[in-house]
Amino acid sequence: MKTKKVKIVDISLHIATFLTVIFIWEAVVRIFDISSSIFPSGIETVFSFFSFFFNFESIEHLWATFSETMLGFLLGSLGGAILGILVAEIKWMKNHIFPYLVALNSIPKMALAPLFIVWFGFGISSKVAMVMISTFFPVLINMIVGMDKIDANQIKLMKAYSASKWQVFRRVKLPGSLPYLFSGLEIAIIFGVIGAVVAEFVGADKGLGFLMLFYNARFEIDDMFAILGVISLMGYLLLLAVQKASKKIVFWQGNDNKK
Repeated sequence: MKTKKVKIVDISLHIATFLTVIFIWEAVVRIFDISSSIFPSGIETVFSFFSFFFNFESIEHLWATFSETMLGFLLGSLGGAILGILVAEIKWMKNHIFPYLVALNSIPKMALAPLFIVWFGFGISSKVAMVMISTFFPVLINMIVGMDKIDANQIKLMKAYSASKWQVFRRVKLPGSLPYLFSGLEIAIIFGVIGAVVAEFVGADKGLGFLMLFYNARFEIDDMFAILGVISLMGYLLLLAVQKASKKIVFWQGNDNKK
């Protein structure tokens, strides 16, 4: 009962904060008489935002970006996790492969978008590739850190009981690295949304990034702000989904995961 009251209070505070921001936004635009072709009013933006979800064509663009993000996120995260385990477990890979991975990670991912268009075309493949490269490195690095942070005493104890390398990995290293993995996934899902939209900016015929460019060409600034809101909402909801999965899977970590 107490938890329900806390949730109601939290929701009320979220709504109050949202309404306050819109009120201040609207007041500033009216007081300074800012043209809607430069900066839309809060009410116009909110109307455009909710209108978005009642337009079938807009929903198709949202689904395109969502599909690209999820497919790229799953493939990139899986690849990052597997390679992270290999780098952490195989010494020569950590010594000779990991430095190259660090160097590749320093390349701005946005700079790769035009190359992916050339290599994979204007379809979904180039967008998925962009999301994959955006999500791969956060998961890779966090997985390696997680594997390295395992308590050495736990490993020694397992070996004292004649546990095999596979048993040590399955019972100690993998569970111990899961909190770090999910931290990487939380970062990766946001980077994935950004990667998908950036790829659509470079070349696409559908998606939220494409829709942003379309409204920009028509100087429909309120609709552009609405799309930014939709992108933010999608990223936030996907982040909540990853955090929810983390609480279910890594249930033994801290008080927050026991709620």
